[in-house]
Amino acid sequence: QLKTILANTIRFIVAGNLIESSNRLKDTTNQAKYLTRKMTASSVEAMHSIDELFDKIAVG
Repeated sequence: QLKTILANTIRFIVAGNLIESSNRLKDTTNQAKYLTRKMTASSVEAMHSIDELFDKIAVG
């Protein structure tokens, strides 16, 4: 049974710049915190999209 599991195991390597180096939105760096409190960094949205893509790949 272990051989079957290992035979079905694949390695998935992600390399590169998947998200921008800064986690902040460029337009909001000089704004007060209360103005940007409900905003989401674009890198967070990008990672969420990448996670969804990987889930779809894993399911097949």
